[in-house]
Parts: sequence; C-alpha cells; structure tokens
Amino acid sequence: MDEEEEKRIFDSHFESLAFWEELFELEINDYHTCSCLLPGNATKIMQFTLPEKPNENTWALFNARLATFNEAENAEANRVGQVLSQSLLPISFCPFCGHKLVNQE
Repeated sequence: MDEEEEKRIFDSHFESLAFWEELFELEINDYHTCSCLLPGNATKIMQFTLPEKPNENTWALFNARLATFNEAENAEANRVGQVLSQSLLPISFCPFCGHKLVNQE
C-alpha cells in the first residue's frame, strides 16, 4: 500500500458524516468549515445531538487518529484506517478562526 492509497482511506473516513456519527454514537446536525481545517483533516468542528437529549444541540471539536500502513504492518493495529484514538471537546468558538458557533434549532 502506498501513501496515496492510505490517504484515500483516511479521506473517505474523515469526510463522511456517517463515520463520525457511528464513531461517537450521536447525530451530526451541522458543521463548521474554516480555512484552517483542510479536507481529509482528522479534526472536525460539528454540531451534534445526543439520542437521549434530542432537543439539545452542542458544538464540539472532534478528533480521530487512524492507523497507518506502518502501524498495521508492525502489528500495532489490525488494519489501515482502524480508529486508534478519538476525542470530543464541547466548544462555543472555533479554536482556529475564532468564529462564534451558533446553534441551529
């Protein structure tokens, strides 16, 4: 597997809202784009709703780290693209551009 194939796997994960919804078990309502976050980036800013609180929307910084070919080859992961770590941090402003994030009702 070359770097281009690895990038294609990563991009298909990171650009899919279903990937993030399944990973964090929540519903994505909206997302913020700014010039600091490039396509394929493992960090996203999205608004979500928890199934148990359907009337509450929250903005958060989402991050996921996926296994690379080298990590899979060295048995540090089962496969390329395996989620190795994930995080979600509730926010009110974009930490990259400073934009105030407003809830969509």
